[in-house]
Amino acid sequence: MVILTKEALEYIKLFTAMTKADVRNCFLDNSTITFIVEKHQAGKAVGKNGINVRRLSGMFRKSIKVIEFNDDKAIFLRNIMFPLIPKDVIVEGNKIKIISTDNIQKGRIFGREKINLKRIKDVFNGDYKDYEIIVE
Repeated sequence: MVILTKEALEYIKLFTAMTKADVRNCFLDNSTITFIVEKHQAGKAVGKNGINVRRLSGMFRKSIKVIEFNDDKAIFLRNIMFPLIPKDVIVEGNKIKIISTDNIQKGRIFGREKINLKRIKDVFNGDYKDYEIIVE
């Protein structure tokens, strides 16, 4: 279970009021606010030509990332990783393998000091507990 802070709840309230999208979860870090919206609501959340995200980004003075939730774990993980598109995502029991196209993409998935991979794992484990993510 993810426990939301008062600050996160306020961001969710403003985001929902402006976009009319159903927010499932919210993750905060120093420079980014990540909203997980329900299935088929990403377009509504982003708005025409990204107007909602730009407006909210200016209000919050942080960059905004919108991720669409999906019941299929592989599709949800692909949504989290976007704009990176892995060669394949394989779910085997409680392990999920991300197969990258080359070493450059693998480096982008990991990020400096594995910060991107940590962020991917945090967002994914917010909805799906006890899954190990492996990058190959």
